[in-house]
Amino acid sequence: MYGFRKKLLILMLILTASAMLLTGVPGIFFARQQAKKDALAHMEQITRLASSDVEKQFTHIKEVSMALEAVIRSTFNKTTDYQNDVALNRYKQQIAPQLREILHLMRPMSLWIVFNTENLEGKHSISFFDKKGNGLYHRTKEYNILKKDLYHPSMNWWTDAVKHGETWTLPYYWQSWDMEVISYSRAVYVDSTLIGCLGSDFHYHELEDHLDSIYDFKTGCLILLNENNELVYSSSGKQPLPQETLEVIEHLPKNIDTSYCHILTVKVSFTQ
Repeated sequence: MYGFRKKLLILMLILTASAMLLTGVPGIFFARQQAKKDALAHMEQITRLASSDVEKQFTHIKEVSMALEAVIRSTFNKTTDYQNDVALNRYKQQIAPQLREILHLMRPMSLWIVFNTENLEGKHSISFFDKKGNGLYHRTKEYNILKKDLYHPSMNWWTDAVKHGETWTLPYYWQSWDMEVISYSRAVYVDSTLIGCLGSDFHYHELEDHLDSIYDFKTGCLILLNENNELVYSSSGKQPLPQETLEVIEHLPKNIDTSYCHILTVKVSFTQ
């Protein structure tokens, strides 16, 4: 009798252990899968918020340029202000207080207008620049746009804006500021006459450092693309982009109508 009870107890223990194993292992597996999904969803939310923050910064640069254009359009008289070197210098002095007001209210890194000097003598540009980001703006030296090498990539902010009406540039080195920047530029026409281009800039390496600080999983890749889906920044550094990220880029719609440039957009992809 004792032996039977012992065998029965062992059998019950085996059945209990088997039941625990059968229910526990799948439970642990599904719990781990759910935890992984929750972590991924949380990471995507964090990255989405970071992406939105960066997009707002690009939108702000565009708004600065539009505010500057509003000043030009409300004050510029092609008949009197675009006659000669003296008249244009007088106009630049006239609008300087309004430009400083934009700087005070909107606090961009830079604000500038470069006048088209095709029919004028002299150096004609207005450029305010806050290199240290402390709200102290300095006016940089004026120059004649036609004395620049317009075929050089660093001048795409002029050539592409004139061609398309507006443009975002890829990062380029601007020698007079000794820094790499991304520029948003708008061409301004008055009565079908190109008055010049105006815009504002990002300090690219500060933007790069900010993007580097966004954690995106070892399986994720944070990328910054321009309106033509050209790569501006990748969290993978100099390493090749993951195949999953390349597939995401491949299926993104491109900006077909180049007369309307989209803001540079942060996009992120994750692999399971």
